[in-house]
Amino acid sequence: MAEPGSLSVIYPAHKGLIDSLLKKGFEFHYFNAEFRQENLAKALENEKKATLPRGRLSYWSLLKTLDHQLPRDFPVHLFTSNSLARFTGNRPRLLMNLQWHTHTSADSISSWLAAAYLTPADSIHVIEAESHPGSTSFKGYTIAYVDDRNTRFSTRIKTGKLLISGRTQGGASINDQLEVDTSTMRITIFTDKFYNDALYLKAALQAIQQFTARKIAISLVSNNMPPGQDWLFWLSDITVPASIKVNNLFRYEGGKSQLKHTHIRTGKSGLTADPALLNKAVPGNLPTGTSNSLWKDDFGNAVLSREDLGDSHVYHFYSRFDPAWNGLVWSDEFPRIMGELLLENDLTYPGDHSLADKRIIDTLQLQAATSTASVADKPGSVKKSLDLSRIIWLTAFIVFFLERVLSFNHKNEMV
Repeated sequence: MAEPGSLSVIYPAHKGLIDSLLKKGFEFHYFNAEFRQENLAKALENEKKATLPRGRLSYWSLLKTLDHQLPRDFPVHLFTSNSLARFTGNRPRLLMNLQWHTHTSADSISSWLAAAYLTPADSIHVIEAESHPGSTSFKGYTIAYVDDRNTRFSTRIKTGKLLISGRTQGGASINDQLEVDTSTMRITIFTDKFYNDALYLKAALQAIQQFTARKIAISLVSNNMPPGQDWLFWLSDITVPASIKVNNLFRYEGGKSQLKHTHIRTGKSGLTADPALLNKAVPGNLPTGTSNSLWKDDFGNAVLSREDLGDSHVYHFYSRFDPAWNGLVWSDEFPRIMGELLLENDLTYPGDHSLADKRIIDTLQLQAATSTASVADKPGSVKKSLDLSRIIWLTAFIVFFLERVLSFNHKNEMV
């Protein structure tokens, strides 16, 4: 099996193995939502005039669907890239006999302008991204408002919009232009009895403001909510009034707290160099529509989840910004973690994200878990049961017979 659009790379790299498998009777199928069978020679010919599809599904998601359609231990040889961006969602447990063969993309480095915004000093702060197999890094540059002398970036004004372009650097391709964000990010922290929590959060937000040089207005209130906020941090047990409308709502989840002895895993990778201790949390009942768990504990339970409601997002936090609940606010990583959360939607990617992101998955992470479930546990399989009634009755009869024999012998001895 292989993805449409990838055969020109996969076949030369694995020609001997693929030809051998076909001679043994294996069929070639596309690794997409349809899993359609195709003649390999015809597929190679068609690919010359085909374009790589965009908006592609996660490998984990495709494997889960495929596994439900195959018998247990069915042999499958899968040929894909090892792009980390294609491994999203939960790793499935599989019943098939999977042999996975991967390759690394030839164009293993990409760079692009990820963000640009106006600073309070009326300069432009540009964030440039560079991705390679080991990691994706972001580097910031601050340039004058309009400075044609800059050799790395060029700026211009078109139809009232300030645009910035990246110049080609060392052969790396940078997207043509990006509109500079001249707005101010408005953040409100609402709290009542969690005032110290609010102070910890405000300090982290101010650190983000200083580090990024972005225009950010931070308000700390206990009533009289200001209008037109981009973010609202609702640090309270009381229900958020339905009249309050914001693009991003971060709220404390209610419930009886439970003692924990685990860690908070944050970030896209789910890991940090030194994860914060998690001492207390409330039960994380994920709401309908939740797209993902952004922060988890060591056991995979949600600590922070995001619910997508059209263009707005609700972030459900099952702990508190309190040292008694967790070590997050005392961590040196706290501003970075919150910055990743706040600025994630500000970062742009050229075209298909999975094509720009050149990070590769570790071979140990690649292997899908093998299920120990029986064939009868697999959906769609026939469940066979064994009728034990006859065995039970026979056993009962033997026990009864022996009991009568022993009783008869006992009476004879007494006579």
